[in-house]
Amino acid sequence: MRRSMCAAVIAVAATAGGAEGTLYVLRGDGEFASPDEASIVFDPATGGWTITLLELYAPGGETRYEIHANGAEIIDNVFIDVPCWTVGEDCVPAGSPLFVHVFGEAPGYLTAVHNIEQRGTAETFVMDVTGVQDVGRVEAEIVNRIEAERDV
Repeated sequence: MRRSMCAAVIAVAATAGGAEGTLYVLRGDGEFASPDEASIVFDPATGGWTITLLELYAPGGETRYEIHANGAEIIDNVFIDVPCWTVGEDCVPAGSPLFVHVFGEAPGYLTAVHNIEQRGTAETFVMDVTGVQDVGRVEAEIVNRIEAERDV
């Protein structure tokens, strides 16, 4: 598997179908997520990507991650592996929400998002999954809106 170390645009021109596109993770403030905050790994065996969200960038406040893709990419997994906000040694599950958005955009949108899975203890909201043909399994504390062109 290949892991990108670039914080600015985490993956470029990387679709199995040959269409050039961009896949990246933005923070809610418009900055690109750093490698400490998110990772993107390509699996040549599946032709898909695994995105892992790793930390709250605004502990005690609101953390928002936006996953953007526009080249007909396939996302195998979005793992939300973000621990809750801690005060001292105590986990504070509420009060520092994590909002996750997945956007397929023109020209190529997203082909599929196979799995979105909350693994961490942060108060997690999957707010939007849009611009995708097929969406598989979504497991999170709160799921808001999922729109797929074909199958959910």
